[in-house]
Amino acid sequence: MTATTQQIILAVVAVTQLVAFLIACAIAFRQAHSHVGMRRLQSTLAVLRYVEDRDLSRTRWFAYEHHGEIEHELQNVYDSEFARLHAIDDQISKLSGGKLDLQSYLYPVVTLNIAGYMAEKKLIEPDVIPCLLASTFVRTWEAYRPFIEYRRSHRFSKEKRLPASGYGRYLERAVQRIM
Repeated sequence: MTATTQQIILAVVAVTQLVAFLIACAIAFRQAHSHVGMRRLQSTLAVLRYVEDRDLSRTRWFAYEHHGEIEHELQNVYDSEFARLHAIDDQISKLSGGKLDLQSYLYPVVTLNIAGYMAEKKLIEPDVIPCLLASTFVRTWEAYRPFIEYRRSHRFSKEKRLPASGYGRYLERAVQRIM
């Protein structure tokens, strides 16, 4: 075998290895992309299950019906912010017949805020909110907006160095994208 024949054979082997490497890279990329898509789909389904949870849905409907009475408590004068929150908690408990408290009343805001964050960061399918949950997001924003704005403007800590509250920020952004 001559030197040129050996060089040609080595070149063919190198090109073959390069082609095999590129095919392997393409397969790995496709599998990784498929895996990311599958994880996004699983996250989307989890968000849909959570947002449409029966208890959470009942809480949202309670808020849609009674947000005016609860909003009224935000306008009353109290000695402290905590006294106001206790009054709101009492009002929610009274209106719900003891079935809800302030914390459970606010779960829909927390849940939709997380879903809005996940959509904004593309961790769930971006069309889920405008296509399947638009009404839920808009109605929840309308019902809870006064309380969200109140939470943003009132600090519950004497620590002045805390940043401004972003409470409900991703819920609000999702609604703005819907509208």
